[in-house]
Amino acid sequence: MKKIIFLLLLFTTTLISCEDKEVQIGDIEGVKVVEMTKSKVTLELMIPINNPNNTKFKVTNIDLDINLNGTDLGKVKELKNIKIPANSNETHSFLVEVEFSKILAGGLNILGSLMNKGKTKVKLKGKIHVKSFMLGKTIDVNIDKPIKMLDLGNFKL
Repeated sequence: MKKIIFLLLLFTTTLISCEDKEVQIGDIEGVKVVEMTKSKVTLELMIPINNPNNTKFKVTNIDLDINLNGTDLGKVKELKNIKIPANSNETHSFLVEVEFSKILAGGLNILGSLMNKGKTKVKLKGKIHVKSFMLGKTIDVNIDKPIKMLDLGNFKL
């Protein structure tokens, strides 16, 4: 009986001491055009993430709407696995695939924004789902900020 009480107290103490701190998602630091083909544009978004917790986690699902200069570009698709280390404050890259038809629907405004070396207004809104061991969490994202567009990278048509 004493062993059971001791194990129960140890388990309770462990759970109480494992309080999660809030993961912070910063403003977009930059956007890079990775690839342009006839059907799509692949963008790389550089977003800082501060994980003050003692456990690492993995981004399991991204459900974000992206808007560039007031024109909806669709959903952000996670094209690679993203792992966030414990006790880290790093900038991570998220790849976004946008159908070229949506860019054409936005007209020259969007194409000009992608080619522009100045600042472009980018809005991200939605949720990011993360998982650490068996525990999962949803983080709300609402970023609306002018950011500097970076180089065109591999420009193919």
